[in-house]
Amino acid sequence: MKLALSGGKIITPFEIIQEGVILIEKSIIKSAGKLDEISIPKDFEIIDVKGKIVCPGFIDIHCHGGNGISFNEDLPEKFLNYSQWVSSIGVTSFLMTIVPTTFEETIKKLKDIIKIFKFSNYIAEPLGIHLEGPFLNPKEHGAIDSEWIRNPGQTILPLTSIISKSLGIEISSNFPALLIIDFSIKITPS
Repeated sequence: MKLALSGGKIITPFEIIQEGVILIEKSIIKSAGKLDEISIPKDFEIIDVKGKIVCPGFIDIHCHGGNGISFNEDLPEKFLNYSQWVSSIGVTSFLMTIVPTTFEETIKKLKDIIKIFKFSNYIAEPLGIHLEGPFLNPKEHGAIDSEWIRNPGQTILPLTSIISKSLGIEISSNFPALLIIDFSIKITPS
């Protein structure tokens, strides 16, 4: 697919081009510049974006859902609806955030969510899962219910095992983060 986005205001990391054109080939930006300085090849489909702003998509690195969809409560099948909605407001990728509940419910939710990474028809792409906890300071846990806070040493191995097996990843037995976790268990907040 060859596209030319023509006539819009283009925002790049370096400048704002008032009446610009972006040439896209196979989903890759080949060139961008002022409309009067770039010639559009005849085999490109021209999309008139005059009066519009064209800029890089946003990445939402902490979202619990939106538009009536909750990553904690809804089934993964609904996440495609979230992807379609969020892309309409400029987000191209997102990190799904789930808050801890019981350990069993958190594990079930992780297993459910991991299944959706096999889908390929997302408009905005899910990048991964952000577990908001359960490894939090019991004295500084914010809105997270204290009964759901876990000691990393008790639960990190089952979590990494589930995630790694689901994604086909092998976790090394000398997993260096375990040393840091073991050390952090011994630290008390000042």
